[in-house]
Amino acid sequence: MKLIYKLLSLLFVSVAVQSCNLMGSIDDIKPQHVVDDETVIVDASTAQMALSGVYSSVRSYDVCIFRSCMSVWAGTFGKTNTSGSKDFMGDSQNKTAIKVENIGVENVYRGCYYIINAVNSFIDNLNTSNPSDLSETRKNEMLGEARCMRALINMHLLRLFGEYYDNNSEYGIVLYEKPVRDNEPKARSKVSDCYKLIQDDLEFASVNAPAYQYEHSLFSTLVAKALMARVYLTKGEYTNAAEWAGEVIDEAEDSGYGLEEDFTTVFTTQFNSPEMLFAPYVNKATSELVSSNWTATEAGRLLITLGKTMGEGGKLDPRYQATYEGIENTNKTAKYPLIVDGYSDVNSYYFMRLPEVYYIKAEAEARLGYYDVARELMRPLCDRAGYAEDYVDHITDADVLGMVLKNKLMELSVESGEEWFDLVRYHQKGGFESWTTAEKAQLPAFNQILLPIPRTAMAGNTLLVQNPEYQSI
Repeated sequence: MKLIYKLLSLLFVSVAVQSCNLMGSIDDIKPQHVVDDETVIVDASTAQMALSGVYSSVRSYDVCIFRSCMSVWAGTFGKTNTSGSKDFMGDSQNKTAIKVENIGVENVYRGCYYIINAVNSFIDNLNTSNPSDLSETRKNEMLGEARCMRALINMHLLRLFGEYYDNNSEYGIVLYEKPVRDNEPKARSKVSDCYKLIQDDLEFASVNAPAYQYEHSLFSTLVAKALMARVYLTKGEYTNAAEWAGEVIDEAEDSGYGLEEDFTTVFTTQFNSPEMLFAPYVNKATSELVSSNWTATEAGRLLITLGKTMGEGGKLDPRYQATYEGIENTNKTAKYPLIVDGYSDVNSYYFMRLPEVYYIKAEAEARLGYYDVARELMRPLCDRAGYAEDYVDHITDADVLGMVLKNKLMELSVESGEEWFDLVRYHQKGGFESWTTAEKAQLPAFNQILLPIPRTAMAGNTLLVQNPEYQSI
């Protein structure tokens, strides 16, 4: 019986993947390529298998590997062999670099919408089948996990392709709350409507998802709350960001999460680390791999400069030194020690770690003028990185906001691509004032904030409008 269930799960994943490969763009999905929702879930076991298929979808190459391009764009990553990365490694400080035809951009757009469709198929499936042996509590937990996934990916799409920094903008993303079953064109939603769906999903997940997940490759209520804090920081609603982040920090230990005592331990325990809020697992079985690899990597111009200017007494920042100095593996970074994921249980995709929540709250508090609170939030992270105990005490109020970002970049760079959105926010909202001339010289020019809507997607959707900064290209 277990074999039958596993085969059903594999069929769910393989057919879904086939639909993604055949569609060309999200707006060209043909009904015959989509899983028949009425026949997949028949009981609690097949419901769990289908949910596992949703989790599998986020481990796709198109989604996982693209984070390296975002880090290159930010200047924290030096180079990568990812498809389409040459545009991102172009002269982004002086001229337009990203092209509308970029293959990496097209892949991540398609890959993210494939996940959205997989989630919507699961939700529709579960609500329609309503298995008699599945308790209402567990059903809502599973729906919470699925909606947390949808919120994560919609937020990713919005920040990549929509004017997420303007709540009144018409340039949101195309929203789907039901499985795509035909080729009907659909327009972009307003940014405010995008945020509403994202926050509605996270609100539901923060109440209904499992309170505790032994595996940090699965969503829990705490992960939903952490993502909500990220959403509010992105929106510029700092009081709400601080409140949600504070709740996560307060509840972390009782929810099975916590900070490692040493910075480098994170990357030896990988997705098993207690500070991983969400990191897809990998192992030697091909079907369970995160479909991405890291080769030919090196620190980028911005990270190199910060690494040299941040350390005490003329020394390198200890996190930079631990991550990039004297590393003998092919990738030249301690964060991704292997070329191919299948060699061992490492090289996971760090979607979100607990330290990010500390920095979310620290930035929000600093922007609200609570500098002492921000310093205390940085303290445990700087202490475990190797700085002196009184390091944060010497940061002046005028420097706190700028130092929050510097330390966040040292801690989290080249993990999820989050640093690009941090840099854009500081560029738009302020915070670079205390940076040195040498540090500011390594910042991007910010002539392009968003990615272009791929031409293939626009060709399949006559209502889809290009982002303004690419309309003349």
